[in-house]
This record gives sequence, structure tokens and C-alpha cells, in this order.
Amino acid sequence: MDVFTVENRLPVIFETRKDMGVVAAQVWVKVGSKYEDPRTAGITHFIEHLIFKGTEKVKANEMASRIESLGGSINAFTSYDNTVYHIVIPKNAFEEGLALLLDAVGNPAFPEGEIVKEKQVVLEEIKMGEDDPQRKLFKELFSVSYDGHPYGRPIIGFEDTVRKISREDIRRYFREHYTPDNMAVVITGDFDGKKAKKILTTYVKGYDDQKAKPFTISRRKDGGSEKTRVVERNVRESYVALSYPVPPVVDDDTAALDVLAKILGEGDSSRLQEQLKFKKGIVTNISTYLFNPKEEGLFIIIATFKGRVFDGITKAIDGEIARLAKDGPTAQELEKAKNMIRASYVYGAETCQGRARQIGNYQTLTGDPQYPERYLKALDKVRTADVTRVLQAYITAKEKKLAALLPNNTSNPHTYKLKNGMAYVVNNNKASPSFSFRLGFVGGLKEEPQGKNGMFNVLSRMLLKGTKTKDAADIAREIDCLAGDISPYNGRNIFGLSGKFLSKDMKAALTLLHELLTATAMKATDLKKVKEDVLSSIRQRDDDPVSSTFRKFNEVLYQGHPYGKDPVGTEADIQNMTLKDIEGSYKQYVSPVNAVLAISGDIDEGVLRKLLDELFAEWQGPTNVLGKTPVMPRKQEAGVDREMMQSHLVFGFLGPGLLEEDRYAIEVLDAILSGMGGRMHKVLREENPYAYAVTFFNQMAYDAGGIGIYIGTDRKLVKEVEGISRKEVERIIREGFTDREVEDGKTYLIGNHHISMQSNNSISTSMCLDTMYGLKPNYFKVWPSHIEKVTNEDVNRTARKYLSLDKMVYVRVGAKE
Repeated sequence: MDVFTVENRLPVIFETRKDMGVVAAQVWVKVGSKYEDPRTAGITHFIEHLIFKGTEKVKANEMASRIESLGGSINAFTSYDNTVYHIVIPKNAFEEGLALLLDAVGNPAFPEGEIVKEKQVVLEEIKMGEDDPQRKLFKELFSVSYDGHPYGRPIIGFEDTVRKISREDIRRYFREHYTPDNMAVVITGDFDGKKAKKILTTYVKGYDDQKAKPFTISRRKDGGSEKTRVVERNVRESYVALSYPVPPVVDDDTAALDVLAKILGEGDSSRLQEQLKFKKGIVTNISTYLFNPKEEGLFIIIATFKGRVFDGITKAIDGEIARLAKDGPTAQELEKAKNMIRASYVYGAETCQGRARQIGNYQTLTGDPQYPERYLKALDKVRTADVTRVLQAYITAKEKKLAALLPNNTSNPHTYKLKNGMAYVVNNNKASPSFSFRLGFVGGLKEEPQGKNGMFNVLSRMLLKGTKTKDAADIAREIDCLAGDISPYNGRNIFGLSGKFLSKDMKAALTLLHELLTATAMKATDLKKVKEDVLSSIRQRDDDPVSSTFRKFNEVLYQGHPYGKDPVGTEADIQNMTLKDIEGSYKQYVSPVNAVLAISGDIDEGVLRKLLDELFAEWQGPTNVLGKTPVMPRKQEAGVDREMMQSHLVFGFLGPGLLEEDRYAIEVLDAILSGMGGRMHKVLREENPYAYAVTFFNQMAYDAGGIGIYIGTDRKLVKEVEGISRKEVERIIREGFTDREVEDGKTYLIGNHHISMQSNNSISTSMCLDTMYGLKPNYFKVWPSHIEKVTNEDVNRTARKYLSLDKMVYVRVGAKE
């Protein structure tokens, strides 16, 4: 590392990495949002936007294209303490790239027209931050934590202050802070130092003798009047963050605080994750973050959870902090935390630009570009007593600030019905500017005629192969141009199409969907290709031992019932299927009557309703009703001899259907028995290492479900594994489950449900299928309450009711015993 000043004014740090072929150059200006007058809050960030908008030599909007034409990239960012402009560029273009970067930072023109345009961009960025849950949460946390301090203002500023910033404000602020003595230039990578110094010398000589304006930080008010701030937004997840004041980055306690942060909340094995997420299940995620700027910092704990009450979470956090303060960290925790911190510095310096950012950050915050090396030496000296000491000094029983962002108390989703019998369900979710849909029709296995197994699989695929004005390639190109997706699906009771698109393309996407459904044109050539794809899927399914085993299980369990077939189809039926067959099924089943279109995402509901009315209101078709066909449990055994290394076994039972009350207890039973922590895994893998793949399964469907044990084991161990499995079923029936097992199972189910329902695709799928099955569209919201009500008695009762060895289906697929 070469540290020097140019013309006794500009601090410069060079660090060469030969043979990299890449150079990173960064200009660090020691002016962040904390330097602003409250009247012009946001001006630092605004100038960052304007720096690349032209100089005397380079026209507005040419800077980025010039750098990119050299094979590089250019960008900038603003923090509370600094503003940084940076490029990464190939070695052979470095001199030109550096000159362009320095020209932009040193000689911005600030054209009035660009100021007007960029101001609108910043105002939109402010709105985006208000809509982003994490950014909004941190904005409120910092506001309440830094009462009376510039760190309490958002870096981006406020809408009213940004609107009032004038060109003269910008020019004056720039003159006051953008001087060589208030900057640092960092260059890392494969470059010629002599040439770089020459360019920098020319740059500095372009300045007059003006120095940066002196600045004194205004101190934070002690205590602050507001300790808790709660805001509501249109979100589905709840967020809470706590903060504790800590010293600046250069303080001797920073290394120990960093270690403490890692022990408490970094990684799945951290204290807070292990206790609050995995054991108690009261949060969906929790982490810690040490904010250590030039001024006083914050020790932050942030958690996500379901519901609106967070008192139990904060109490549990206090309890873990108290436990750590009392017992201290273990030696293993200490070393793990240190390793994490060391690794972060190593990974951060892997690229030229990452290393330059490390150097520039510490040069401007501490005055020492080699501070990371000193810091890591201090880290090595941290002991368990140091962690306990800083915990007690800054966290334990200290006053904390809290910010929470909770869901609005509004009903969502909404259901509408068109006069043609089609229903559409809408869920507003502003988390992302995108939306997903799922359209369901009555069909699937239960509607397939004899000898036509796989018909709805083929039909759903054919919906994407042509319309009256588009062929398959046209449809694919249109979807790709919208950066979206439309996919066919087919099941036991329902078939249809699902998709995902950006919110801005809602009209185009739904117009295309309408065309695919109402202007379908099928060709024999397309059918041939679809059949080839389906036949390939069938061969792959039959090649897979697990798929083959469950196919046989369903065939035996549902003997004589449509569920005994596979929705994919059979080879013979697919080969014999004709274009007339598919066109006939299209006319009968692709109908608006009793169809459900579910949409979830960031959409304008009024615009959506008008669009759907225009597109689908006049669509007509025949009526199809989803009916129930009873299934009777019976004891059966079946074997399929097949030469393979393992034998695959299923000990299965007929389970309840989706609408039966027993389903909830069975779901809890499944959670207790399945997975790596489940009973079956412990008995047949940990206590008796007879299998790699072993689990309990629950395959619920509309009419009935299949539940049971699946095991893949050595063919020589089949008899022994069969005996152990039967005994375990008998033990479950005889002894039942403990209260702890039931509560843990419920916690696991509800936690994973919330995790799985974060995406619009999951929400739209649930709304569509639940509505078609006769459950309410908001069932995905109320399902956890059903699980909460399940008791130990319910689980033990359903275990005795359904896990009857007298009605067990035993399937073996593998080599002869």
C-alpha cells in the first residue's frame, strides 16, 4: 500500500494487484448527510445524482455510456459520513476512465434541466423507500434513536426539503465541501502508479486555494422524549427493531461489540435465532447489526414475525441478553464470531472494488487506511470477559429505542363474480412491483374419460401453443419480452394456467391470457410435440424409483377411484390421444363457469376490475361442477420387482380430505413424525442406520388423502425395516404423543406456513385452489388458527383412527427379496 498526498492537498492510497487486468478507482468525499442544514436535507444525496450529469467536456448522460464503452462500470453512493464515486475498469482503459471520473467529480456543470429531471427521480426514490418495509423501518428507528442528531434524518432527505433545493444551493454546497483536502482517492488493481499520479496532479492543480468549510456535529439529545414508534403499512409480515447507543467506530470497545453482535444474532446457530426462531417459534427471522459510523453508533436487533403483538418478542430478547450477561459466551461462540468477522474482511477484499471500499471507508472515518489490520489485531485480543463487559456497559438494562412496522387492519383478499360464473380473487401486496395469478378450471383426473389418462396434462400445455393470430414461438416471445412467465398445471381435480409478471405489464399480461383461453387454435404438429414432451416426462417418472413407488402406492390405495391414476398420464393413453380429443376437452372444460382467477401483487384494484370485466365478462361456456367421490380404506399389499440397489417401501393409510376437520390434527401428526427431527428419522436412521431416505408423508387431496411412512433401504434389510416400522406404528397408537411434541409440531407448521406464503405465487395458488374447493379465499390467513386449536387429544385420536394396521397399504418396489 502506498499512502501519500498530491500537491500537499489530496490524500491518495494506491494498492497494486498485478495481473488482475482490472482497476478500481474511487473518490471519497468526506461529506455525508450529517453535514446538511435541515433546510436542505437530502442535498448531499441529490448532488451525488447530479455529478454524472455532465461537465464542460462531457455532455449530460454521456458519462456512464463512455465508461461502459471502455468495458467498465460507474456508480456512486451516499452515507451519513461520506459520498463516494467509483469506477471499475479494464487495465487498458484505466487512464481514460480515471480522467473521466475526476472530471465528473471536479467539474460538474449542474445543468438546470438535469436538476429538474433528477429532482423528480429522487422524489420517486423517496416514495419507493416509504413503500419498502425494511427501509421504512430503519428510517423510523434512526429517527427515534438519533433525536436531535443529523443521523436521525434520512440520507435521501424529505419530499418537502428536496423540492425546495435550488441550483444555487447545490453550487454553494459543492464549493464548500468538494475540495481536495476534503477528499481521498483510492486506486486498487493492475495499474501504472506513475501515470495515475500524473493524472491526479493535473486534477488537483485545477482547484484554487479554497478549503472545506469547517463543521461541528450537533449532539444527540440525551434520552430523547420518544422511545417507541409504531407505524402501519400494507404489509403481510410484521417488523420490529431495537437500538442501543454505542461508541463511534474508533472506540476500543468496537471489536468486542462486533463479536457480541455475531454471538447474539449472526447465523442460524446464534443465540437469538436458536432460541426465538427455532425453539420458541415467535419470530420468522431475527438478526443483529452493529452500526458504527464516525459519530456515536447503534447496536441494532431486528426481527420479523406474524401478528401485531411484539411484547413477547422484546421480553424474550431481554431474557437472552440477561442469560448471556450472566453466563458469558462459550469459547466456541467467541471463536465462531471472530472467524465470521475475519471472513467478512477477507471476502470484502476479494475484488479490487471491494478492497478499495474497505480502504476508503476507514481512511475517511478513522484517518488510517490500514485500520482493518489494526482492527483485526484488536479482534484477536477480545476475550469472553470483554464481551460480557460491553454487554453490561451498553446493552443490559440500558434504555433502548424501538420501531415497529405492522400490517394495516384491512380486509384482504377480495372476491368478485362476473355474470358468466367466473370468480376472481384479488390480494393486494405492495412488497414488490409484481403480481402472480393462477387460473383454475374443474378438470384433472376426476374428469378424465376411460383410456384418456393425461388428457388434462396435454390440454393445459396446448393452451400455450397457439391462438388465431399467434403460434407457439410468438407466444413465447411475447411472454419473454414482458420478462414474465405463464405455465400450465394439472392435478387430480383442477387444471389451468399460472403466471408472474411485473405490475406495470398487468394489462398486457392479462390481455394475452384472455387470448390464450378464448382464441385458442390447436394444430396437429403442436400436439405431436406436446405428446413427445409428456412421454419424456412419463419415462423420467418411471425411471425414478421414488416416483414409481408413490405411483404404485396411489394405484393400490385408491383402487377403483380416479386418484389411483397419475395426472401425468400413461404412455399408451398419451400415444392414442388425438387432436379431436383435446379440442373436445377444450370446448367442454376451458369455460368461465365455476372458474377462479386469483391474483396477488402490487396492483390497482380498480384498474384490475375494469380490465377483467372488459376482457372476460362476455366469455361463455358450459358448466362443470367439482364433485366428491368416496374412497374406502382397505388392507392391501403390492410388490413391484425391479432390479436396483435399494428397495423402496411405503407403509400407507387412507387419510382425511381437505374439507374434513381431522385434517388439522393429521397435519400436526405429520409435522411430529416427518423431517430430520421426526420420530421416523430417529428410529430408522439415527437409532438404527437402515436408511438414508426416510420420512412420514401427508398427501392431502379433495376427496381423501394418503398418509404414511416412506423408506429407501438395502434390499437385504427389508424384513427388518418392515418389522421396525410396524412396531413404531403400534407404539404411536399405544402411547400417543407428548404435549411437547404436539406444541413443537404446531410451531413448526405455522412458522413454515408464514415463510412459504411470502411470495405472490404461493398466495395466488392458495386463493385459487381454496376457493375452488369451497374454502374461503382468505383461508391461507386463517389456517394457522385451525392449527393452533389442535390438542394432544386430537392428534392421538386421529392417529388411532387412521394409522390402523388392519387397513394399511404396504408397497415394495425393488429387487426380489
